[in-house]
Amino acid sequence: MIKNDTQPQEKSKFPSIDMVEQLAKAEGNLKFLAQAEMASFTQGESVLEALHAVQQASKIFRQIEKQNLFLV
Repeated sequence: MIKNDTQPQEKSKFPSIDMVEQLAKAEGNLKFLAQAEMASFTQGESVLEALHAVQQASKIFRQIEKQNLFLV
């Protein structure tokens, strides 16, 4: 059964770690799908676009985090 955590959760003490964890899960799942046989070219293209978006979001987050370390 697929678990869908859309309900608000307790406030995390480490939201940046939680975000990195969720991005990593999404990236792993999308990499798996990217290697799977797709029923259509459009499905495969959508998976690859989503994977690229997650990878870009991770890169941007690392840049923001790096900048913020110097601001503290």
